[in-house]
Amino acid sequence: MKHLLITTLLLSVFSCQRETSEYILPHDFEGIVVIFYNIKNGNEDRMINSKITYMIPKNGVYYTKNKILEGSLVEYYYLDSKGKKEYIKLSEDQNKNEVVSLGGEYQAREKGNYPGYKAEAVISYIGKDTSRIAIERMRGEGRRIFDSISEIILNKRLLND
Repeated sequence: MKHLLITTLLLSVFSCQRETSEYILPHDFEGIVVIFYNIKNGNEDRMINSKITYMIPKNGVYYTKNKILEGSLVEYYYLDSKGKKEYIKLSEDQNKNEVVSLGGEYQAREKGNYPGYKAEAVISYIGKDTSRIAIERMRGEGRRIFDSISEIILNKRLLND
């Protein structure tokens, strides 16, 4: 009985752990990040120190072969000119013009003729703005990027089946 209780507790602790993703951004990057999931010719994501690592390009748009991870924790880093990661400390005061990050806004779009065939992405924003401005940019510019690229993905059938 005692062993069953310990086993149950251990299983519940490990099942509550969430995946951690790290976004590696070009040095001094500010703007919209859009990660598209389940793309046929997308990147093979790497696991580094038990974290899924996304090497975000200068344009902020990243394509991965992997399916979307729901509820993962995200850490942000800049990559300096020597290839060293620098943790991005995010502002805790959302009203200051310090580095803020807003993310995890999930977007999906289906192709009318193919039910269940949908482009999926997560839109984030990182920059030196107040939360209000960051939300406006993420929802405006971020959604425009998502809409235009997802249309191409769906029309050209670029998703893994």
